[in-house]
Amino acid sequence: MTLSLRCSVVIEELASDKCTVKRRTALRESQISAVRDELQQILIRITPMNNSGCKKMVKKSMGYPVIELDLYKNFLSQGKATICLPVHSVRIMISNCPPDKLRFFLATLRTKLKTQKTHVLKRPVPPDAPPTSISLLEELSPLPLPKKINSHPKVIEPFSCDMSVINFQDEVSNTCSPRCGSLHPTPLVSTPVRKVAAKSRGDTNRSFGHIFDSRESDISSQKGHDEQMTVINFVKQGCNVFCTGGAGTGKSHLIRRVVGLLPPEHTAVTASTGSAANIIGGLTVHAFSGLGGLLESDLKMDKDNILVWMEILRTRLKFRPDIVTRWQKLQYLVIDEISMLSSRLFTRLELIATECRRSMNKISEQKAFGGIQLVIFGDFFQLPPVVHPSESHNKFAFQSSSWAKCRFRVIELTHSWRQSNDPKLAHLLSVIREGQCPQWAVERLRSRLVSELVNDQNKPKIIATRLCTHRADADAWNQRKLSELPGRLNNFHWIV
Repeated sequence: MTLSLRCSVVIEELASDKCTVKRRTALRESQISAVRDELQQILIRITPMNNSGCKKMVKKSMGYPVIELDLYKNFLSQGKATICLPVHSVRIMISNCPPDKLRFFLATLRTKLKTQKTHVLKRPVPPDAPPTSISLLEELSPLPLPKKINSHPKVIEPFSCDMSVINFQDEVSNTCSPRCGSLHPTPLVSTPVRKVAAKSRGDTNRSFGHIFDSRESDISSQKGHDEQMTVINFVKQGCNVFCTGGAGTGKSHLIRRVVGLLPPEHTAVTASTGSAANIIGGLTVHAFSGLGGLLESDLKMDKDNILVWMEILRTRLKFRPDIVTRWQKLQYLVIDEISMLSSRLFTRLELIATECRRSMNKISEQKAFGGIQLVIFGDFFQLPPVVHPSESHNKFAFQSSSWAKCRFRVIELTHSWRQSNDPKLAHLLSVIREGQCPQWAVERLRSRLVSELVNDQNKPKIIATRLCTHRADADAWNQRKLSELPGRLNNFHWIV
């Protein structure tokens, strides 16, 4: 296992006044590693990649000894940080780095340096031995990780969360795609995941599973198999992934873990609604596309109307080069609450991505979404998309022709974390989620009803909150309860 990062780097070497920049080197893509020399001194090694984009081509690795260390991590969640080496007057500014990997790298570097100061270990070096090339120096080993990852979340200093290693299972190949090279095989900063509990699945005909050709049906039945880690492994391989599951199965938590493994500048985190986007710290699909109004055009997506819509799209893109640049820069697209994304909108989103990336290469035209890797979360048993009545027969995203082109690897999360301490309630909710309500479920729900009868002291008992599907029903119920209160109804008016 190596301790290295692939990211963008700016190196500033300062003058003696600690302010004036004597030399500045910007590398669009490079590899940063923490290594040791013959004297066990820690160094930061920076190796430019082929497409580093440096005007003065830097071919050799650069090394900076770490004696004192100052870290600036205000924008760590955005994949940015600055490493200051005051002894050598050097600033190393890191950007476009997977946030979780950057957090782990900095924590390891600080801990190793602290250990080096308290335990000075030097191996004897022959006086006539030639210096070792910096590219051949031994890399630091990552910090030891907890042996038991199947435990409750803990807080381990100096981290804000537990560290668990991604272990590839036999069912999943450990070969990553070229563009995911920066994701393999460093540790994942994540909360430990407990083993998946077996759960009764009920009638499989009531599930959306029959629509998925590549459904991983045997995942939930395998003992001790980690469903969440399987999703991450597929993402690291460069596969298009669709992760589904009922409420409380950890989809939102898993989104944050996946986003923490991806480079921020090449990743878009979106959702079908504003509230869902706010939870995961992203944008709505309409806002990110840059063509929100065009996405909601009333044109049907048949052959003739698609050609008309594409002409409108090309005309719009001619005057919006920023939208084209945004889509060309994108490598990973994360979408949450896919159930509320209509078939028409999903198809148009794929057409926009393909059109914007058409000039990049021929392969982009042949692949769905122009070669962008999709990571989609949602549950089609939850809220459906709002569509015109004429499109009700073909409204879900999986009914789009673009869905089949994506060739998703589908994983269903089956363990309910929200009701982990109440398996009976979890089973009840899973049955109702699939549109079933057997007699035993009705009896169990009715047994929890709260009576509104008065007691001996003529005081009302606890009145349960009533949930309504429509605002008009809620207003009518509130007015009814207000009218039952004793006293006179008063109206207050104010002038602003």
